[in-house]
Amino acid sequence: MTPSPMGIPHSLARRRYRNPPVLEALIDVRVAPPDKLDLAPLATLMTGEEDRYPRRESVSLGSVTITLAPAGSATSLQQTQSGYRYTSADSTLIFQARTDGLTFSRLRPYSQWGDWEPEARRVWAKYCGATNPSRVTRIAVRYVNRILVKTKQPIELGDFLHVHAEAPPELSNISQSLMRIECPQPSIENTVLILTQSIPAWLPGDSVGEAGVAILLDLDVVRTTEFAPGGSELWSALDDLHRLENAIFESCITDRAREMFDGRT
Repeated sequence: MTPSPMGIPHSLARRRYRNPPVLEALIDVRVAPPDKLDLAPLATLMTGEEDRYPRRESVSLGSVTITLAPAGSATSLQQTQSGYRYTSADSTLIFQARTDGLTFSRLRPYSQWGDWEPEARRVWAKYCGATNPSRVTRIAVRYVNRILVKTKQPIELGDFLHVHAEAPPELSNISQSLMRIECPQPSIENTVLILTQSIPAWLPGDSVGEAGVAILLDLDVVRTTEFAPGGSELWSALDDLHRLENAIFESCITDRAREMFDGRT
């Protein structure tokens, strides 16, 4: 069966790869805005766990205001602190605890969902205990993948991805591209996939032009609905989004990409 990103078999699971291309995997849970902005509970969220999460930084939201007048326009930037970012001792786990929700990330080296999802649950329970949110309004599971093809020669994106930007022969040898697609996912109500694919996808420390061709495949599966903050329904719904993201990922990549992730090429 040829995989099709538009007709995803929900039973298709992400394989375990020796060299998974995951840069960052994250769980995002948004909550209804609080009646009163109170950052104090977020500042002390990990009190007693400073060895586990030694770094804490402020997180701010910015807004730009443009004022038009006969004499000319004026632009002002305003930043409002919305929470805190906590980083684990080994820098592989990062979470943002904000007044509008929690975002929990696992950075590379990546292994599997079951290795970090329990910690996200634990931190969410602490967040709920500290802030007492009234309801969850939006959830998401997002995987940012970086596919590095180690070659100095031009490549055909279709050799590695079923979803990519295409151009007529007269515009071959594309050096940069950016594509964004939004697809409703009928298998889960009120759910949409936001797929972003781009080249190049360089990282700090890369030797540009020598490392190869770096391709970004960003899969963000978002569900807009309401859940009670506590209980198992929320995490069951996140598990469903994770399984759907797995299926989408496998539908997007080719066997040649799989061989590369397994270290066979």
